[in-house]
Amino acid sequence: MSDYFYGQGKVSLAVRQPGKPLNLRWVGDVDQLTVSFASRSQMKQQAQQGIVHNTQKHITHQSCQVSANFFTFSPENIALAVFGQSLATKARAAKETLPMGLVSGGRYALQQVNLWDVVIPGLVEGVDYRIDVNFGTLEILKTPLVQPITVHYKYAGGDTIPFLTNKPLELMLRYEAVNLAEDMSPVLVELYRLQFDVTDALELINNATTLSSFELNADVLLDTTRPANDLFGQYGRYVISRPITHSSQGELTPVITTGAVGGTITTVYPRDAS
Repeated sequence: MSDYFYGQGKVSLAVRQPGKPLNLRWVGDVDQLTVSFASRSQMKQQAQQGIVHNTQKHITHQSCQVSANFFTFSPENIALAVFGQSLATKARAAKETLPMGLVSGGRYALQQVNLWDVVIPGLVEGVDYRIDVNFGTLEILKTPLVQPITVHYKYAGGDTIPFLTNKPLELMLRYEAVNLAEDMSPVLVELYRLQFDVTDALELINNATTLSSFELNADVLLDTTRPANDLFGQYGRYVISRPITHSSQGELTPVITTGAVGGTITTVYPRDAS
């Protein structure tokens, strides 16, 4: 292997509970995923012949961040981006009383969308008003003589994500990749505990030749529920899988087989580092 890397794969997120993540959710199309690191340090200094020299370097702070560019505008991803919660509404009937002052040519928004069976007592559709059932907007064609008016309708279910109503979730990120530069060899990256910032922007109208996307940035936090060992660490890990060979299978063969008192056979395998 020449150890080049050109990765493609699946990014999944899981809501964390103490010690273990929950169900891994594939987030869809992500065209950029970057993990970055930073550290701060202090120097111990010593003067010799009037010149100050750095003699020791002490790391005082270290941090890890991750950024990702999302192309999939799923309800779960949007909720993640805007600190909201995706709420699935069911079909039901409703009525709304509109404020006074409706005028001919005016356009007014109802609270719901995806409407049917719209009725306004005392008014005739197509003569007194028009309704856009997809977006729940009412256009007044003739100024109603009697106001306020009440709109009766039914609406279908949908997904609603209000903005900035939730605190950010603690998540685990798992990137299951294949290295296209090395014969599709598998590479795993895990970040055990992170919190996303709210997105800077949702790109809703653009004149570019690419699909809209949004970027999310997160701080990776120390996971103190994990042991601070060298194999897994407490922030995350990068795992390069090696092919399964006869040699690797042989690593699981017993290294010691002894007879114990009473005739019991004890077989010892290599210690599991986990």
